[in-house]
Amino acid sequence: MPSDRWRSFSTEHLEHGFPEPAEIEAALRPHGRVRLLGNESLAAHERIVRAEAWRPGREAARLVRAALAGSARERGRPRARRAARAVLSLVRGGDRPPTYRTIAVLDVEPATAPSAEGASERDGFGREEHER
Repeated sequence: MPSDRWRSFSTEHLEHGFPEPAEIEAALRPHGRVRLLGNESLAAHERIVRAEAWRPGREAARLVRAALAGSARERGRPRARRAARAVLSLVRGGDRPPTYRTIAVLDVEPATAPSAEGASERDGFGREEHER
């Protein structure tokens, strides 16, 4: 049984919600180019959760994870990596919308990148922070 601390952490998103993709994009846009990528179709996520709730499904998921992890690390074995990517794409439902999660990619532009001097930097919310 999970501890009360873990339980409160794991349900925090139910109480406070997650930011909408537009909110994430607006917060990051002052720092550079933002790309929002859907990851794992909602239907695929639901199937995985249901399968992992069932003992044979958990074991199958463990075996698939181990095979994918091993294939992804194989250097010099491009066919193994391609096969792992194809299986992962199938498992994630091709990342078709609606998606379970959104990944934000920020390409930081030199004008907003923290300087080596540290005279002025932007915090994670677009505000200027000045070194004192």
